[in-house]
Amino acid sequence: MTASAHLDYCYGDKVKIDSFCRLPRIFVTDEFYCAVPVEIKVLYGLMLDRVAMSMRNGLRDKDGRVGIFFTIREASRLLHVGKDKAIGLFKRMETLGLIRRRKQGAKRPDLILVRTFTDVPAEDAEEA
Repeated sequence: MTASAHLDYCYGDKVKIDSFCRLPRIFVTDEFYCAVPVEIKVLYGLMLDRVAMSMRNGLRDKDGRVGIFFTIREASRLLHVGKDKAIGLFKRMETLGLIRRRKQGAKRPDLILVRTFTDVPAEDAEEA
């Protein structure tokens, strides 16, 4: 059986929008982000989805920013990549300023603060 056997066409309000991950348009329209690997774009979309869940659950840091827990193992599993590749994706996302990780202590997953595409105040940009 092929993958298309499970797919149907879009009919009006039948499409379940909440079953999709968000991918910011800037990832495909801005020249800077065109060079960013697709795995990072997909991982960022998955993290945005997790942010929405954390907002509903009230998971915030001491400054009121919404945080998520997203482990290297989970990223490896969802993206079908090895541990080293997933570690590299997280590091590159930090370098690009898409996320900031905060250590939580021994054997606890990092709290990840996902950045959005808005104007960042100067004092926050220096902190990153």
